[in-house]
Amino acid sequence: MTPDKAAGGDMTKGATSTGAVPTVTEWPEWHPDGTPDSHRSLARYVSVQALWDLDLLEHQAHRWEGRPLELLEQLYTRLRRKNIPYNKSPWSARAQQRVRDPQEVDRSSGTCLDLTLMLAAMCEAAGLRPYVTVLEDHALLLVHTDPAAADDELSRPPVTPVPDHERGVFRTYGQRLRVTGGTAVDPVHACHGVDADFATACRSATAQLEGEHDTVRMVDVVALHATGDEDVRPLPVVRDESRAAIHRRLPPRPPFVEFGGRGKLVGDLHEAAARGGTVVLHGPQGVGKSMLAHHLAARAGEGRGWFLEAFDQRTLTASLGDAEIDERGLSGQARDSGDRSQYAALALERLSATKAPWVVVLDNVEVEPEELHLPRATTAGQLVVVTTTRPEPGGTTDSASPDERAVHHIDVAPLCPEDAGGLLDAADAPLKLLEGRPLLLEASARLLRTTGLAWWRSPAAQPDTVEEVPAAIWSAMTGGPDGTADGPLRDPAARDRRLATAMAWLPPSALSPALLALALAGDGPPHEGDGPPHEGDGPPHEGDGPPHEVAAGLDRLHDLGLVDFTGGRATMHRLFRGAVQDHSARHAGADTAVLVGTVYRNLFDATHTARPVPAERTVLASPFDLVLVTREVKRVADLLAGAPSGPDAFRDLHALGVLVQRQDTEAATYCFHRALERADADGGAGAGAEWRVMRSDCLRGRARAVHNARGASPWGTVGEAVAWAVEARNLCDVPGAGLPERLAASRAEAMHGLLIRKQARAEGLSARERLELLREAEPLLRRSAAERARLTDADSPDVDRSRFNLAGLEVALAQVDPSVPPRAHLDAAEAHYEAVLRIRQQRYHTRHLEEVITCVNGLALVNFYRAVLQDDLTPAVRVQYLMAALRHAREALEVRQSLVVSVEGNVLKSLDVLAKAALARLDAQQLVRDATRAPDASERLYRVYRTESGDGRFTPAPQERERS
Repeated sequence: MTPDKAAGGDMTKGATSTGAVPTVTEWPEWHPDGTPDSHRSLARYVSVQALWDLDLLEHQAHRWEGRPLELLEQLYTRLRRKNIPYNKSPWSARAQQRVRDPQEVDRSSGTCLDLTLMLAAMCEAAGLRPYVTVLEDHALLLVHTDPAAADDELSRPPVTPVPDHERGVFRTYGQRLRVTGGTAVDPVHACHGVDADFATACRSATAQLEGEHDTVRMVDVVALHATGDEDVRPLPVVRDESRAAIHRRLPPRPPFVEFGGRGKLVGDLHEAAARGGTVVLHGPQGVGKSMLAHHLAARAGEGRGWFLEAFDQRTLTASLGDAEIDERGLSGQARDSGDRSQYAALALERLSATKAPWVVVLDNVEVEPEELHLPRATTAGQLVVVTTTRPEPGGTTDSASPDERAVHHIDVAPLCPEDAGGLLDAADAPLKLLEGRPLLLEASARLLRTTGLAWWRSPAAQPDTVEEVPAAIWSAMTGGPDGTADGPLRDPAARDRRLATAMAWLPPSALSPALLALALAGDGPPHEGDGPPHEGDGPPHEGDGPPHEVAAGLDRLHDLGLVDFTGGRATMHRLFRGAVQDHSARHAGADTAVLVGTVYRNLFDATHTARPVPAERTVLASPFDLVLVTREVKRVADLLAGAPSGPDAFRDLHALGVLVQRQDTEAATYCFHRALERADADGGAGAGAEWRVMRSDCLRGRARAVHNARGASPWGTVGEAVAWAVEARNLCDVPGAGLPERLAASRAEAMHGLLIRKQARAEGLSARERLELLREAEPLLRRSAAERARLTDADSPDVDRSRFNLAGLEVALAQVDPSVPPRAHLDAAEAHYEAVLRIRQQRYHTRHLEEVITCVNGLALVNFYRAVLQDDLTPAVRVQYLMAALRHAREALEVRQSLVVSVEGNVLKSLDVLAKAALARLDAQQLVRDATRAPDASERLYRVYRTESGDGRFTPAPQERERS
């Protein structure tokens, strides 16, 4: 059964180039509106020519003549081999949808719609009859696979009852369908992390299609392509050189207000942005820097931009990492705690490698911008915008290197009195006190307009400086200092007040109603005593209701001037966050600790791998999608530590530590330390597996801080850390332990082994002492690796990290262990490095990353030690190993030196291996020529190399070292 091919839908056998076909810069977004024409347009995205060079086309389709089901299975298997990550971004058949072209899907990830369209193109090219099938919240493929089907049967979907038809789109409304004469297949099952066979993908798709649906639409791709109509003609290939660097849109903000007194400022900003490079906006809080930055970003880079929190380098790294994860469509996948830094590096590489336009806003920078690893704007159309309260530096910095464009510093002045008066139109408004700051003027005006409350008229609210105004506004809303005056948020139990308080203690990100509803689930308004809650509190543990109720509360807070709620996202400015935090901690510390603890515990529970909540993962899908500032984490931890006695404080501090661990190990260690203090203060011993795992996490987290410290750690000595790791393991290594306990025990055992190995690296040890410590660490690391391999997936971060640790152990043992030939240790090390290299390269889809290239450097070490430690080698074989070491070391060095953020210590490691291998090669070649000469030619050269290296001749310049 081979239906007629659509015009332009086939390709010549053997064609592998896109040079002769039309190309475009990007594919347009799909705009479904419920009409047949909007779904008819999906046929445009089924593009056979866009599959070229992807090894997805079956050029031998004739081999399956008369066996369409086997051919479909072959195509599915081709797609499955690609191991494409599944992009779990929330999707709706009624929402505007970005469709990724196949080349982009192959390099990053694909949604259900992306993958369905790709498989449809594969089917069309192979002569099958695919129907792109769209449900309310999913897409899958329906294919004719009956070899005896007549032409009239092929012209309609293989389902009963026969759907209505209009302009190439078949549709049903509320009817139960049954697949007959065809096969439904869900291509999501071919993705990395699912990796299901063809039969499973078909069973799943059939069950979904035959379930209850309000609407099902099936697009007859082949028939539509055969018409040749412009609106369904397959889209051209996207040119790599013009492919957009980033797609993440800027967050929604209120409409930009052009104040008359800022005409010159806005003009200067537009002029600087047009030149590209970096624009640094200086000014006090609340003066409107972020709004101006958003305005610039929306005008530049064709609207493609990232808006990132960048308080310091840690915060910027976390923000960049999350932006890159979103760009790759991986936000729905559980990730390792170290992934953010790796994806941040990939983000910088992405931005530096393209000539396409982009804009990146780094908001709220509170260190010198020069201290940050900033993206490099190298061509016109690329723009970095920095907002900071730090003063503008003296002198000019508008010069730039040939590789970077200029840096423009612009001071954002307050509004002029006329513009300020236009915002807050009240005869007695304290315009002088407000110092022309739009944030405070607008908030005061909204509060006055909504409630008639003028905070400055209250005798109790008389701030002396503009910095005290946010506290005065919040005090007026909450009934004054004693809470007895009228105010819209006077009742501490009022849901809107608790919503505002929760937002103040959450990170300063744009928050959706769905996320806030998740965070506040189970939060019952507080009450004292044994009686029932007072009237208005609602049922116990009711929380703040579903997202639509939270959205209504955000609307009310927006009207009060406390938050901005635009485009489905709410933000609270740092000035108000600080005021609310101070007031709630001072006047209701215990109740606030319970509320904030509930928030962070809910976020942990919804994202922790041991307790997934699938319905909520679309709201907050990663271990922590919000970016935290270290000092704020410590303030939250101090608040939680002061909660009323009971197990919740320990649980909440543990949750906060695990959440922040992905971003900042220092802040996480502080949380774990406070959690252990609180547990000990509450009696120490808990009960149950969950408590044991949490305490084990805290102990291991504190031990990790000691292990990672380059010198002395403020958290304790290595000996103390060993004791913590042992206690962490013993807590969970109990009879009948479940998977979470076993995994916690194995991780703690690994930490114990790593700490012993750290002791073995100490200076001044003899070879015998070093060997004794390594032999003590060896069984710990081996048992932990074996246990984690049993408990987790083969490509999980646990497995890859444990194998990397074993590789380093084997290399160390090869140098000091006289009981085993070096070859055995080095064979094992090589196997570990190669396995980890495969896992990480598959995970990140590149070798141009420190996390990946460190494995290549490890292979260089293995080959070097093979040459110098294995005594049974001929000189010629020794040279071969040294040549392999040189190749690996050179690749590692080239990548490490070319990284946007190059770490000097890692560059030196590759240089050291390269130099040692090259000099050892001199000796080996000398032996090849004359076996009677001693291999001493390199010793003098190596001493010279070490001397010159110490002088910095092979390292970055001092100023570059400081930036690294």
